[in-house]
Amino acid sequence: MSDVDPAAATQREYLQKLSAEIRLLGDYSKRQLKRHRIFRIIVITTGIAVPVLSAWPSVPRGIIALAGALTAVAEAIAQLFRYQATSTQAMTTANQLERELNRFLLAAGPYAADRDFSVFADRVEQIREVADNAFVQTWQKVVAGSGTPTAEKAGAAQSTR
Repeated sequence: MSDVDPAAATQREYLQKLSAEIRLLGDYSKRQLKRHRIFRIIVITTGIAVPVLSAWPSVPRGIIALAGALTAVAEAIAQLFRYQATSTQAMTTANQLERELNRFLLAAGPYAADRDFSVFADRVEQIREVADNAFVQTWQKVVAGSGTPTAEKAGAAQSTR
């Protein structure tokens, strides 16, 4: 016979999976933030390069146009993939899950009187549900075309008609 309590094994597995999820969210957040910063640097440097290159008559117009195009493409990609927003959402979710896990493990907050695992699991699922809804809203904005200054201005113009 086995001395392993099935409920305890399931709880241990849940905690391990939650810890792995927190790590994955943190890693994803870091990658997205790095992408956001890279694209911001590209936009800033190429945006500054256009007027600087224009001041020199010896620079071919094609080079200046290429720098301007690179600025526009980098900005469009950054807006399309919303690197900063998704980074922030992932970081926020990871932090909330980690705080809830710590409260449970340390028997603090709502677990001070009773470390009820079902309450813990419910609270974790609530955090996940909020995160899922935020993620869906972010991508619905991308699909709908909002989130870009042009789309927001067009939407405002239509609402005033």
